[in-house]
Formats: sequence, structure tokens, C-alpha cells
Amino acid sequence: VLIEIDYILHIWLGDNIPQYTSIFVVIIVLNSFINNLNAAISGIVHATGKMKVYQLSGGSISFLSVIFVYVAMLIWNIPSIALIVVLGLDIIRQIVALIVLKSLVKKFSMSLYFREVILPVISVALLSLIFPLQAHNLIDEGFLRLSVVLIVSTISILLSIYTVGLNNNEKNIIAQMTNSIIKRKK
Repeated sequence: VLIEIDYILHIWLGDNIPQYTSIFVVIIVLNSFINNLNAAISGIVHATGKMKVYQLSGGSISFLSVIFVYVAMLIWNIPSIALIVVLGLDIIRQIVALIVLKSLVKKFSMSLYFREVILPVISVALLSLIFPLQAHNLIDEGFLRLSVVLIVSTISILLSIYTVGLNNNEKNIIAQMTNSIIKRKK
């Protein structure tokens, strides 16, 4: 969707696409991606019952975003800068949340989290872009390109998730589930 955002917006809005709409959509999707990573951390912190530092640090960073957005708008006067600043601060909030989690749960390993969660997520995201971008660049804009990019993206994402996003245990679970489904259909 992000690769074909301009064409999708054209289908949806015709020729009346407000300036900066496509960059807004891209930044908002990336921001949602970052915030989804924080959901698990938030759940663990809430399970400890010690949410004060977590809420204060996250709330403080959210409050600072208002100030930083205001200053950035004064300096650059580009509407998309507001969302870029918020995205940057949400990344910082994610890091602070990990630090708070580490202080609350001594057995939590930030290096293991990075290796087991962040690195696979980034790897899948980057690897799954290669073939859809190729399709996007080789085919002229239109419904055919949108369809091909969506199909290639889906296949690319699934393959990337399976090859680099899942560990061996997760691959075994998928294999067992697949075998179970195949046996039921016979």
C-alpha cells in the first residue's frame, strides 16, 4: 500500500489530492508500526503493577512532542515535519519504555529483545520491499501495477516472515498446523 500510495489516493480522491497527503499516510503507517511494538512492552509493565514510571516517562515524551512540533514548525514550516517529529519521539519513547521495563523486570534482556524482536521485524520489512519495489519500477502506473505490487508484496511478506521472521520453533508449529489441515481435508 505504501509503495502504491499515490495511485491509491488517486483512485480514492481523483485529482483533488491535498498536498502532503501521501507523505502523511506513509509517516502515520510507520508510526503505527512503531507503536505496535510498544504494545507488548506496555502489557508486561502493566502486569508488574508498577506503571508510574512507565506512564510518567511516556506521558512526558508525548507532552514534549507538542513543544518539539511547535519549534520544528517555526523553523521549517513544512506540515509533514510535525509527523516526522512525532515519529522520532515515538521511537525515543519505545527506547525509554525498554529501559523502564528493564528496571522493573530484572530478567528482561534488551539485547535478546533486539535480537529476537526488533531485528527480525526490520529484516522482514526490508526484505519484503525488494520485489514489490522492482515490480513498481518496471510497470507503468495503473491498476495492473497496483495488482501486481499487491500480489508480489503479499508473497514477499509471507516468504520474508517465514525465512527470517520466524525461529525454528515457530516454523515447526506452522508445519504441524499445515499437516493437520492437510490431513483433515483428505
